[in-house]
Amino acid sequence: MIWLYSLIYFVVVSGLMFKVVSLYAKSLIFIASLPNIIKIFLSMILWLIVGGLSVTLMFSFGYFIEGSGELFREKGYYFGFILFCIAFSYIPPLFYFSKKYGDRLKKFGYFK
Repeated sequence: MIWLYSLIYFVVVSGLMFKVVSLYAKSLIFIASLPNIIKIFLSMILWLIVGGLSVTLMFSFGYFIEGSGELFREKGYYFGFILFCIAFSYIPPLFYFSKKYGDRLKKFGYFK
């Protein structure tokens, strides 16, 4: 049952990451109209917030799924499963971000 809970957790994380990258891109587009020094400062703060949230979501599954810590340490295949889930919960939102917002953000000077 812990495997199913882990999979559900990462499906939910993937959905949250779609929202996070959409909000991040829309915020960067809004910030792009500000003066250059303010744009750089606010972009860095926003990047730190999004990065911190991403890492927190990635590694907090142990707090939400009881018993996963012991299984994680004891079973190598559960470790592999978690790595697979982490990768596939972050790759689709990043492709979505790149496809939908990449060109527009490059026009504003982001991601050269």
